[in-house]
Amino acid sequence: MDCAVNYSETALADLEQITAFIATDNAEVAERFANRLVDLAESLRSMPERGRPVKRWPGVRVVVLAPYLIFYRFDKPANTVEILRFWHGARDPLSLELRP
Repeated sequence: MDCAVNYSETALADLEQITAFIATDNAEVAERFANRLVDLAESLRSMPERGRPVKRWPGVRVVVLAPYLIFYRFDKPANTVEILRFWHGARDPLSLELRP
């Protein structure tokens, strides 16, 4: 059975910022790329454990749609995926904060 996919407020804000940044050059490309990010996040519904674990944050996994990383947490008992952040891979990973 597929699990639910939920988005943190921070992840939604990230997605808006990504879309706005790309849209300064091309709004159509921005919309397509944002849709690809959401499609990847939503695909975790059927394969929630496919992302690689992140050592720095126990219980957090990551999938990649270059150059962006999608950080998420899978709650197996609740059968839910929470999208925590959309993060550009060139940004300093030490500045990334994920709530526990």
